[in-house]
Amino acid sequence: MIKLKDLITEGKITSDVERAAKKIGIKFKKKVKTKFTNDFTGVNEPGENVKYDDWMDYNPQNYESMGRALVDALSGRYVQMKRLKYTRGGGVIFRKNRKDPKSQFMITYARSMSGPYISYEGVHGE
Repeated sequence: MIKLKDLITEGKITSDVERAAKKIGIKFKKKVKTKFTNDFTGVNEPGENVKYDDWMDYNPQNYESMGRALVDALSGRYVQMKRLKYTRGGGVIFRKNRKDPKSQFMITYARSMSGPYISYEGVHGE
């Protein structure tokens, strides 16, 4: 049995997610995508290009239990903003700081038509 307290230490969100995923056995394929948005500047302000980490583990052995273990490992350190429920999976939207939208990230685990997956999406560099 994995001790959840041992999985999380002080650091950036990405390093916490990566460390916890590695101990659970999740192997993320890492990509960075850029999106033009005004989510962080304000409604009437001009938008900005924001880089997002978009990590996926395609076809994990047991996506549901591994995804739940990752969510449980991160739940002790980060604030759960919203639970996501899908027909064949789920996920959680977390924030490091409840009032800071840049610290928001999402863990998703599901079975799609192309196969099961576990994913992490969050602002690059947070």
